[in-house]
Amino acid sequence: MILLFAVSCFATAQQQASQSVPEKMLSGRTIAIRVDWPTAQLGEKMEVQGEAEHFLKKWKRYEVVPAIEHADLAALVVVQPVSLPPNIWARMLWGLAASQAGSSCSGEMTATQSGNQVTGQMYANCYDRPAPPPLTAYTVLSGGILVFDAADLRKWWASGARDEDIPAPLMAQTAGTDGGKPLIGAAKKLRKVIDAAAREQSSKPPLVSIKP
Repeated sequence: MILLFAVSCFATAQQQASQSVPEKMLSGRTIAIRVDWPTAQLGEKMEVQGEAEHFLKKWKRYEVVPAIEHADLAALVVVQPVSLPPNIWARMLWGLAASQAGSSCSGEMTATQSGNQVTGQMYANCYDRPAPPPLTAYTVLSGGILVFDAADLRKWWASGARDEDIPAPLMAQTAGTDGGKPLIGAAKKLRKVIDAAAREQSSKPPLVSIKP
């Protein structure tokens, strides 16, 4: 159910020309991270978790906390492994290696002279270069990121955590299949939008209340 809900949120985000940044994203200070990857081993999930925490710590906008109970925001990293065919660079390297496969020999001749007599010797060096293994598909971790108001998730859990009552995320960003780490690419897109909204907010003059 989480995956279907996430796919719906990602599709909505893709249809929008630009994604607005809710006030909670700008005022929030702490964030908890959860990884949704049902088929993964624990070590694989921990690696994604660690990369997400490292990204946020380098960003320095939010403090990463371990529990959603103590967070302002909650980021759900939805992982969908995607199998892709070898790219053009892999095919070019494979073709080069394949063209050099097979037996090859090189020769060298040396000559020595003693008086009027010249003696020559030839050395041959032969070797076999094995053919490269067949090209195979490779896997990238795609999916996307959902950011929730942590208070909304706490209320959802307290009310029974029914699938049909999952709260809407504050922001969502899908990850493509480009690059070695598409999920980090999705995080960078969110960071760019949030930083731009924060700069715009800070450039506005503060509201001044006038007492009668």
